[in-house]
This record gives sequence, C-alpha cells and structure tokens, in this order.
Amino acid sequence: MKPTDNIEHISLTDQEKEQLKHRIKKSILHFNSRKKQWRYAYAMAASIVLFLFVRVYLNQDAGDNLLKFVESSESVDVNGSNEVVLILNDNESVSLDGDNSEVAYSNTGEKVSLGQSKTLSQSIDDEKLNYNTLLVPYGKRTQLKLSDGSLVWLNSGSKLIYPAKFTGNSREIYLEGEAIFEVAHDAEHPFIVQLSKDNAVEVLGTVFNVSSYPEDQVVQTTLKSGSVKIRYSDNSEKNKSKYLKITPGTMAEFNKEQAAITSKAVDVTPYFSWREGVFIFKKDYLTTIFKKLSRYYNVKIEPGDNGFKLNTNNDTFTGHLELKDDISEVLNIIKETTNFNYTIEGNKININ
Repeated sequence: MKPTDNIEHISLTDQEKEQLKHRIKKSILHFNSRKKQWRYAYAMAASIVLFLFVRVYLNQDAGDNLLKFVESSESVDVNGSNEVVLILNDNESVSLDGDNSEVAYSNTGEKVSLGQSKTLSQSIDDEKLNYNTLLVPYGKRTQLKLSDGSLVWLNSGSKLIYPAKFTGNSREIYLEGEAIFEVAHDAEHPFIVQLSKDNAVEVLGTVFNVSSYPEDQVVQTTLKSGSVKIRYSDNSEKNKSKYLKITPGTMAEFNKEQAAITSKAVDVTPYFSWREGVFIFKKDYLTTIFKKLSRYYNVKIEPGDNGFKLNTNNDTFTGHLELKDDISEVLNIIKETTNFNYTIEGNKININ
C-alpha cells in the first residue's frame, strides 16, 4: 500500500479557499512584522551599546585631552600681566580690571559676563571641549562661576583651565595655584580637579580648598563640607592610581617628591579666610607666612645681607592679618610678637 492511500482528499469551496488564502497572507504579514520588530530591537540595542561605549571612551579621554591642552599651554605665564587675564577658546585674551574682575558663564558657555557691566561672546563647538584659561597673577584674586553653576575663588599666582561648557560624564578642570571651590551637586557628573598627571581631586558637590603651586613640594586639600576623593600615584606600584577619601574638617597633604599622602584633622577656617581678605595663622612658620604675603601683595620677601634664618622653632606667628592693610602695616603686626626687622627697596622686602 502506498503512503498516500489513506489520505482523504477534501474539496474546498471557493469561499473556503478565499478564507484560507486570507489567513495565510495575514500570517506572512505578521511574521514579517515580527522580523522588523526584532531587527529594530537589535538595532536599538546596538545603538545603546555604541552610545554607552562612546560616552565611556570620551569620558576616559576627557582627562587626557585636558592634560594635553595644559601641556600645549605651559608657556602661558600666570604672571605675564599685572591684571587678571581671561583667554577664550579662540585664543582671544581679555584683561580684567577692578570693576570687571568677576567672571560668570552662561549654561551654554557662549556668554561670559565680566563684573556687572561687560559681556563677551564666544562660539562653542559641541563636538569638542572648548577650553578657556583664567590667569590670576601675584597681587590679584578673582571669582569665577562655571557653566554648571559651580563657584571658584582663585588666589594670587593661580591658573585655571576649564571647558567653557561641560560635556561627557564628568566635569574636569585643571588648577595650578590655590582655589576655593563650591561645587554644584550633580551625582551623574563628578567634578574633577586635575593637579597633575598623577594627582587629582574628585567630588560630587562640596566646599573645599586646594593649594597646588608648582614651587611648593606639598599639595594640600582641605575639606569644609561634603566629601572628596583624592587620586594619587605613589612609588610602590608604578602607573597604578590609589585613592584617599577624606571627611569634613580634614586636610590631605600629598608630597610630590616622596609620592606619599597623609591626612589630619584641622580647623578649616584659616584655609578659607583669604577669600574674605584675612589671613589667619596659628603657630605658622614665618617662611610660610612670608610666602603667602609675597604672593598676595606681589612683592619679593627675602633674607637680608646678614643671612637671617627663618626655620627655627621660635620663628612662628599666631594672629589675624587684615589684607586690606598696607604690607608694611601687616609686617609691623607680625613684628610685635616675633624677632625680626625689615627694609623695603621698591618691590623687594629684606628681612633682617
């Protein structure tokens, strides 16, 4: 018997044929639709993966791009002018006078306000980071509002390099000198202060002071509120970063030469008082005090001809110094409780 002998042949009416044809056509359309949906889903998934990869890649690359820009602008001297200087992304330089010394950016970075009376414009390319530079020479200070709303107070002899508009996963800037930061909180975009290739401070939203002058051997980070994480490299494992998290009321000190970091509890007030025009010292060495005064008043303070030494245990001072006073008045206040004399020759002060 053949295999087909038991098959019953059924005749379909014309109406049944049309219904069957309609069902088959509907089934094919549904199958093609599902294929398109899966293709769309695969395409969307691939796009998301690519987007996340690009964001991660760009975020990793942002720090490198910033440091490369810093290296390319090393010839820019913070003390090349007697005034605060702002360099825009087209390399246009603007000197800021006393009435226009405060700088504030719009959230797009295109508008830059200088004080209350002057506004500058610059073009922003959304495809790249548009870096601006603020130079604060010795004897000057200034306040900056970044495009994200974060506030920065820059002390004398400081350089800050930053994007006119932040893009990517993080907000990265570069500091050389001393600054106080009040960072706008943004949990998804950490705020990172690059101090060198091997040293950076990362925050989400907080108030802290960083002192990182090129000529100083120690970088100090003092936390007033919030939380910061300090990235550093030591000599134990080359090319591997380590992290130290500090809490309010703590100072971290990174020794550049030894590549070592320590932390201690401190009274934070003296590290923020210069913003209000006051220096507060508590048994500080005269060497430290004279260095700060030299930067603040833009004068040279050096030992006189008799080779006066300043590093003995007796050469300390405790007190408040009003920085609106003349440098000679400030030195006279220090003299009241310490043992030294001084002479002024133009822009140079000799300590005897």
